[in-house]
Amino acid sequence: MMDDQVITTKTNVGLQVDANIRGIHHIVIDEPEFNGGTDTGITPVELELTALGASLQEETEKFAEENNFAYRKLTVNLEGDIDLEGMHGNPDIPNGFQEIRIKFIFDTDNSQDKIDDLVKNIIRNSRIYHLISEKIPVVNAIVRKESK
Repeated sequence: MMDDQVITTKTNVGLQVDANIRGIHHIVIDEPEFNGGTDTGITPVELELTALGASLQEETEKFAEENNFAYRKLTVNLEGDIDLEGMHGNPDIPNGFQEIRIKFIFDTDNSQDKIDDLVKNIIRNSRIYHLISEKIPVVNAIVRKESK
C-alpha cells in the first residue's frame, strides 16, 4: 500500500517559503538575515535535523511499546557542521552537512545494553536516518540518565 504525501510550497518574500502539509499544517521556512533571508522561520537545514529528530523519537516510541522498554523521557540533541562556502556555490566544498552528531539522552532504569539495543533498532527503522546517513557521516552518542 502506498501513501501519497502532499506538500505544497510557495515563495512569499525573498527567501521565505510557506509550506502547506496535507492542507492541515503550515510551516514558514526562511533563512537568517546574514544568509539573505528575513529570519521569519526555520531554515531548510534546521528542518532537515528536525525531521531526523522527530523520526528517531517516533521509532523509539514504537519500539519501546512493542518491546516493553520503559523510559521516562528521551531527549535527542542534534548538531550538524555546514561549510557555508559550499552552500554559497564553492564547487570544491560539498553543499550541506559535513557531519551530523546525534546524542540520545534516556531517562530510564534500563541497562546500558538494553538502551544500546533500542538505539540500534530505531536507527535501523528510521527512514530519515537512512536517507541522511547514506551521504553524510552520522556520529551517535548514547547517554543513560537515571532520575533521582
